[in-house]
Amino acid sequence: MFSIYWKDISFKYEDSNENILENICLTFNSKSKIGLIGRNGCGKTTLFKLILGFEKTYDSQFKSIEKLRKGYLPQELKIEGGISLEKYVWSLNPPLQEAKTKISEHYNGSRLLDNVPFTEALSQFDNLNGYNFEVKLGKILDKFEMGRIDLSRKIGTLSGGEKTKLAMVRILMDEPDILFFDEPTNHLDISQLKWLERFLTDTNIPYITISHDRKFLDKTVTTIWEIEDKELRAYSGNYSFYKYEKETEFNQKMHEFESQQKKI
Repeated sequence: MFSIYWKDISFKYEDSNENILENICLTFNSKSKIGLIGRNGCGKTTLFKLILGFEKTYDSQFKSIEKLRKGYLPQELKIEGGISLEKYVWSLNPPLQEAKTKISEHYNGSRLLDNVPFTEALSQFDNLNGYNFEVKLGKILDKFEMGRIDLSRKIGTLSGGEKTKLAMVRILMDEPDILFFDEPTNHLDISQLKWLERFLTDTNIPYITISHDRKFLDKTVTTIWEIEDKELRAYSGNYSFYKYEKETEFNQKMHEFESQQKKI
């Protein structure tokens, strides 16, 4: 469980005299499901980078999130196409991956090639909870409808949607406290989009997602953060509720303006 509250956040890049974000106040917690919206270039990605720690800031408020395990799915995945699915996922734990590789090197599936190194690698694998890792991986692959996929396949043979799923598998294997998505519906077909919507609806892991997909936001978030004119405003509800609130505010301002004009 966690609760974060930051206030009066402003940020500009060192080579710029103009703030990208000004006097932002925001709050999120272990139950948050937030959609971050705004026009291109308004500062959405910058805010993401600040929260994730990818951008340097001297604001001490950001230290409150440093201890949280953060899972991040970027807009464009940079995964080496020549490695196998198995190697990609197991690389989360290099010592465990090394032990697994040594086991394979000294046992060809039917015959033990070298007893001493094999026993040492097996002991290391056991001490690092390798069997638990395998069980957890199997469960997450099943959950993501990838239980029957050949893990020896090269990542370069996967579709864009399959790569997104694989990246999600790796993220969840790391047991994050909060998830961050940057345009997660990119490269997904209809069935994969429905899968992602189901996952986000059912998960107990809080998340913040940047998205231009209004239908997706309607189905998956309970709060909208909008960045406009360098400031952030929060709306409690999905995208449709946000639109209703914006229209109500606009109509109210127009009514006030017209009333003032009549008095002149």
